[in-house]
Amino acid sequence: MTNRLVYTSPTTDRKAAFAAADPGAGQAGQSKLAQMSEGYSALPLLFQQLTQSLSVLSGTAELMLEGKDGHDALQGLRVWLHPNARQAELSMHQLRDLRLTKSPALTDLSQSLTVLVLAADMLTQGQLSGADSLMFYGLLRRNADSAITSLAQLRAQLLPESQQATAG
Repeated sequence: MTNRLVYTSPTTDRKAAFAAADPGAGQAGQSKLAQMSEGYSALPLLFQQLTQSLSVLSGTAELMLEGKDGHDALQGLRVWLHPNARQAELSMHQLRDLRLTKSPALTDLSQSLTVLVLAADMLTQGQLSGADSLMFYGLLRRNADSAITSLAQLRAQLLPESQQATAG
């Protein structure tokens, strides 16, 4: 059996032609398109989860930095770091796995989340005290704020305007 390609002249209003002898090529293209569509439908939930986790992490860091004297009530806020850092990390992995974009905003978001998760882990495990702890809360807040900015840029790039309000 020989492979014959169907040739059509390039125009902007035509869809790509698939190999005539390979019926699976059309199905693979449709499968990839369905996968991308499914990925885009998952974006609002992923963006919402990331926004919520980043807000909690940034807010917790802000409260800890404002209450620098280390009251026990403020130390209780530390329990929110681990689950929210893990949720942000999981959502980021899911977002990356969708492979919808190679945007610099996605790279910035990923880098900020990496630092944020490491800082949250160190703070949660009690490996830091005093000035070191405050320095890491500052690092946590800066990276959460940076991640929120990158997430907003990514949301603007990937979601239609009608879905942007519901995803944030």
